[in-house]
Amino acid sequence: MRDFIRILKRFVPPYKKYMVLNIVFNVLSAILNLFSFALIIPILQILFKMDEGNYTFMDWNFNAGSWESWKALPELIKNNFFWYVSDLIEVHGGSFALIMLGIFLIVATFLKVATMYLAFYTMIPIRTGPESFVISVIRLTRRLRSCR
Repeated sequence: MRDFIRILKRFVPPYKKYMVLNIVFNVLSAILNLFSFALIIPILQILFKMDEGNYTFMDWNFNAGSWESWKALPELIKNNFFWYVSDLIEVHGGSFALIMLGIFLIVATFLKVATMYLAFYTMIPIRTGPESFVISVIRLTRRLRSCR
């Protein structure tokens, strides 16, 4: 196991930058994927007039150290988002609100695809180096064996 860790310490550092960027872009892509799926709900509710609820704006009293604040955060975000959409419908009409939500959905989808592309792009140096990586590992293990 020690040999494996020594090999990792020697050959992984050139790829650290790419690994960190890949993880960051994958996380961003997952978050944007959630936004694009969550945005479909109000679009469908507007199209089929399913939601008749009255939403009021709730203050953002968030305390990062409080567990209760973390538990209430998703409901607070959902309520305020639906309040904003219903206010947008009342002020500008359903068609305008639908167009704005559609534009936001298109932008979120574009950003999601762009971050996923960047995640794949940062993976290329890691994927194209395995042949030289394997050859280097074989040479290193031969050296380690000959040193014993």
